[in-house]
Amino acid sequence: AAFEFGTIDWSSGFMNKKAFGESQSIESEEGILFFETLTKDMQKLGVEDKDLLIYMHGFYANMWPYFPHTIRRFNNDLGENEDCEIEIVLWIIWHGGLGYQKYWNDALKKGAKLSPIFPKLHELSNQTNCDLNLLTHSMGNQVMRGAVEKLDRDTTSYFEEWVLAAPDLDPTDFAE
Repeated sequence: AAFEFGTIDWSSGFMNKKAFGESQSIESEEGILFFETLTKDMQKLGVEDKDLLIYMHGFYANMWPYFPHTIRRFNNDLGENEDCEIEIVLWIIWHGGLGYQKYWNDALKKGAKLSPIFPKLHELSNQTNCDLNLLTHSMGNQVMRGAVEKLDRDTTSYFEEWVLAAPDLDPTDFAE
């Protein structure tokens, strides 16, 4: 299995997909190349003072036809909106297994493996003066929960806005 990452560039209207395996670190050759490419993309687009939206999908939403439909919706709702501050959407595709209940705990583990990406994205946003926003949908919230629990720092402070859409989280998670 692998985490896949990709960006949408509204100005040229195409998706540029990059990936590295979840067993590799962000310090791997593929991880370094990903962040170098993302940095160049952001500089090329002149995204200073714009926003970057990180999207983490729900369970099985990485499959066809759901994911292409979501990308089209982003393009229609965000890319064609002149008032939209979002210049780049960075999607994180995590591969769900079979069986929703079984995957509840596996999603936490995938999030823990994903956690090193967020400090790097935060650093990148500071370099480009670009706000980070996060949209997590359904089981993607459980994946992100695993990432937050793994990091030492308050990860939520990385994001200007964080939308938890239809979160598949235990309601007691919000008790504090």
